[in-house]
Amino acid sequence: SLGEMRWVGLGNYLWFFTTDPYGGLVLFNTIFYSLATPVLAIAIAVPAALAIKRLGDRWLLPVMIPAFIPPVTAAMSWYLMLNPLYGLGYYLMQSGLLRTNPISSTWTVVLVDVWRSFPIATLVIYAGLKAVSRAVDEAAAADGLAGPKKFLAVDLPLISPQILAAFVLTALTGFFTFDPIYIGTAQAGPRILDNLAYYAYEEFTGGEFGYSAALIALMTAVGTGLSIAYVRLLSARAFIRLPLPKRLPNREVPKAAHAAVLVAVLAFVAMPLAWIALISLKPPREIINVPPAILPSRLDFANYVYAFMGGLPFLVVSLAVSAANVLITLALAAPLAFEMRVHGFGGSKLLTYI
Repeated sequence: SLGEMRWVGLGNYLWFFTTDPYGGLVLFNTIFYSLATPVLAIAIAVPAALAIKRLGDRWLLPVMIPAFIPPVTAAMSWYLMLNPLYGLGYYLMQSGLLRTNPISSTWTVVLVDVWRSFPIATLVIYAGLKAVSRAVDEAAAADGLAGPKKFLAVDLPLISPQILAAFVLTALTGFFTFDPIYIGTAQAGPRILDNLAYYAYEEFTGGEFGYSAALIALMTAVGTGLSIAYVRLLSARAFIRLPLPKRLPNREVPKAAHAAVLVAVLAFVAMPLAWIALISLKPPREIINVPPAILPSRLDFANYVYAFMGGLPFLVVSLAVSAANVLITLALAAPLAFEMRVHGFGGSKLLTYI
């Protein structure tokens, strides 16, 4: 029996904000993920974009790799690497660099989200830098501006719409994050990492459909607001202007400094991928081992043989679903885009809904 159905009005919303014992923690985590993710992603993306512009756009593709990784794969890679028993987390805690278990830390969720979202932010900001005309660069050189001083005085105001748009995009990643919490909760325990998205999922699977719907409605409202902000910022004419420090260098940053930034960014990209690759090649008895072995004693390809033999049907289904998704999307989007272009229909409001 489903029980008696009754109208509760705003009861589900009031329960979340006033009575739910987990409401405060869930709301705090949601805000934390939504702010920490874009701040850190932009902090990485800006110097990465500057380094790529200086060293050549051939470095853009390897930086973009995390954006092509499925969210659940990214989360599993980081959590396996940071595991305090059989991952690098063991050595980080033994050395004192980490004092708390990374598995149960909300910062680990942020780390995964930053890893996945900073490449898109880098791409958006890099596009803004490339759009700065040569005439602007020549005028800045004529005024004696170079290096960091030119960036703050000239480039930053011009690319501020791209920076703000990248901020909103990465904030959306942090706000809607799910997979890192799903993977982390299996090891850390319930509610520690929850945000609105995961808490709504938990309530739904627990049969609290009305409460779950209220949480989803809250997420939709905030997500729509962020989407509107993103669309408006793309065409914004407002500029970020920062005061110029008196001792700010007025010469080009050495190429070696840009190379060092790029090396650090690529190391950040490669770490979880390298760890998951090493685990895949370890013999079974070495995967869960304390203290963990960094390198396998021998290369064992049994996991790959099993994956291709036993997982082949799943791989075929995944490829078929992906192909069908692409074809259906193109079949629906192409004629719609054509009609919108012919009849001049659309604009930023329609883009927001899309």
